[in-house]
Amino acid sequence: MLRKVAGFGLVPFLALAAPFFLLPIIALRADAGEWTAIALGQSAGAFAGTVVTYGWNLSGPVQLSGSNGERQRALWWEFLASSFLLWIGCAVLQAAALLLVLGGQDFVLGYAVALSLSAVGLTPAWFAVGVGRPSILLFWSAAPRLVSIVLAAFAILATHQLMWYPALLLGATLLGVLGFSVKTFRGHTRPAVPRGDVRARFAANGSVAASTIVSSSYSAGFLFFVGLAAPGALSVGLASCDRLFRFANQAVSTLSNALQAWVLEHDGPRGVRRRRSSVVAHIALGITGFLGFALLGPSVTSLLFGEDFASTYVVSIFFGLAFLAVSVSSVVIKHLMVPARLTRQILLATLVGAIAGIAMILSVARTSEDAGAAFSYLVAEGMVALVLSIAYARHVRRMA
Repeated sequence: MLRKVAGFGLVPFLALAAPFFLLPIIALRADAGEWTAIALGQSAGAFAGTVVTYGWNLSGPVQLSGSNGERQRALWWEFLASSFLLWIGCAVLQAAALLLVLGGQDFVLGYAVALSLSAVGLTPAWFAVGVGRPSILLFWSAAPRLVSIVLAAFAILATHQLMWYPALLLGATLLGVLGFSVKTFRGHTRPAVPRGDVRARFAANGSVAASTIVSSSYSAGFLFFVGLAAPGALSVGLASCDRLFRFANQAVSTLSNALQAWVLEHDGPRGVRRRRSSVVAHIALGITGFLGFALLGPSVTSLLFGEDFASTYVVSIFFGLAFLAVSVSSVVIKHLMVPARLTRQILLATLVGAIAGIAMILSVARTSEDAGAAFSYLVAEGMVALVLSIAYARHVRRMA
């Protein structure tokens, strides 16, 4: 078990954290406009990546559990066939959206970043979780991205050209997907997946995908929608705290992914104990994250990105509380509600959060600048965590 936790913890965390460690180098070379364009591109790209994944990160591991090699290959091919089409469609929509927000200024840089981040949705991370093999994450997702970030750091320092970051990241991500696909199908006939099966998979993943996409609209896509609805609230400090928040969120994803297979291995009393342990671990992580943001947020953003790009204490506190809410939501969704097939309740909760968050952005963010924008995000994540917890508690009472 410890080996799985380490494999699904340290490896993906390093891969996801690597772009964050590049940000201080980017901050040295970027002006305020480029810094904002990169932040908007990362926000739009992360949102698009959720669309590309289309719920496979939640439903895929459950379907892979206990499956044979033939079934695994068929599922991977279904994923590729559907997700690659979604990635192409998202690329077109991202271009239009970022052109609207950024105008002509720094559009190419922001769009390249968005395209490279959205391609992460094509990686086999969910497949690795489902089959319990962290080596897949290491060789076909983490390692290529780590190499690309290291190369980008040297290239940016040498040439002062920020485009090295998205170009190398995009190339490494696609090469990883291609390499894993070649390895998976080598020596086997490519699975014959009828179009009807792909359409059926779209329908089957609909509720889960809708919940993750709606959630991503106010979480991963937060900065993009602030820039679209309330550009006056889009300060460089808000962008810096958002980058720190996205980095910290990888700890939540890492913990939930590392424990997911362990939690799902057993039903009955043993399964109940494991789910409780997972809930306690996520709450502890959330509280730790909140204290870190509240006490150290401005200092850390200043140290990493420079005093001109530092966050304020108010913005940091709101993001810290949002981190706690995200940690609670993650464990309730992945380890409690998805296994219980409560996908409709998940969708309802995320819809409530999205409506609350977007409404707050449209009202508060326009009048109170970056602190209002951060507060609107806290409201969205807090509402999701609250509604999810209530829905699952009601389910437990009905089953008792």
